[in-house]
Order: sequence, then C-alpha cells, then structure tokens
Amino acid sequence: MVMENTFDVFDTEAWKRRDAFRFFSTFDDPFFSICTQIDVTSLLRQSREMHAPFSLVLLHRAMEKANSIEAFRLRIVNGQVHRYHCIRPACTIRREDETFFFCYFEFEEGMSVQAFVEKGMLAIEHQRNLPGMGDRSSEQGVIHFSILPWTSFTGLKHARHSAFSDSIPKVVFGKYFESNGRMKLPVSLDAHHALMDGWHASKFFEGLEQPSSE
Repeated sequence: MVMENTFDVFDTEAWKRRDAFRFFSTFDDPFFSICTQIDVTSLLRQSREMHAPFSLVLLHRAMEKANSIEAFRLRIVNGQVHRYHCIRPACTIRREDETFFFCYFEFEEGMSVQAFVEKGMLAIEHQRNLPGMGDRSSEQGVIHFSILPWTSFTGLKHARHSAFSDSIPKVVFGKYFESNGRMKLPVSLDAHHALMDGWHASKFFEGLEQPSSE
C-alpha cells in the first residue's frame, strides 16, 4: 500500500527563519551534517520486551519525533516550500545476496509501535521480492534512512546527484555499543540548512533517546 502524503504551501515570507531560508537557499551545497551518539538503552529494552526488531522500533521512534518538529516536514519543491502533514520513512534494507533496496513504510500520526512493526515487517517481505532497488526519487514526504549495524562510525558522507534538487533529510544509524553501562548508538543527520538549523537537529537527537509510544 502506498500512502499519499498531503501538504500545504508554506508561507516563507511570514516565517521567523525567512532570512536564513533566503541565505542558505542560494548555496550550491546547502546541506549540513551532524554525527553524534545517542543513548538507546530504553529503546533496546523496549524492543526486547516486544520481541521486535530493534531497527523497526528505532524507525518508529525517529518518525514520531521527526513529525513533531515542523522543520523535518518541510520540503523545497519547484521553488515552493511544502509542509507535509505527516511524513514516513524510506529505509535501505539488505538482501541475502548482499545488495540492498529502498523500502517505503507506512506511518501515520498516532500509529503505535506495535502496529508499525507489524506493518513494517510485511512491507519488507513484500518489497524485498520486487525487482530493482525500489527507488522513488520523486516522493518528497519521506525521510531517507540507512542502517549500518556492522560499524560504529564517527563520520559519514552521502552520495549526491548534483543535477537533482533535494531537500529531504537523511539519517543513518550505526552499530550500538556499551559505554559505562549504557547502550550508545552512532547516528548521523544530513539536513537542508534553508529549512532547519542545529537546534532542530538537537531536538531530534534528544527525542530518539525516549521509548516509542505503545
């Protein structure tokens, strides 16, 4: 099932970030990148109690928090800023032959973590068997995720297509590890600086450390 993302046209002239929007919109590369570590002790405990994949519980929490921050729902499309009412995740998923595909998940406001996990597992199995990589580059009401459970990175750079206008945030999760009795997870965020600042990124990271809504 493909869910339609609805939006309204956002008035940047009345926006308190109007000057920042105008300034960074002129940049050749307006994306900024932050790599940090978050405490996922509570999320890991929640996923184990649910007997659910940690990656899906983590994705659900990420979408809960991202949707609560308006800046994460803004996209620049054909010179306009669209404000999506609810965005959803698109995440790279590994196939058994060591290739990967882009999996698009359902998400809606108030969706429980249990419902997301159940629908997410069905989406993975369905889309895993489709040909190709499943790319939907034209879809804007998403956040692009990748999960690298094999390495605890401290820096990351995304491949970019210079001819393709892009304002979609990109989030990568790495391999979690124990530190002083807590479980830490590396995470990176690439975001369009005309649409958000480091403050918005920090609120997103803080929110990832809380359990998902049941």
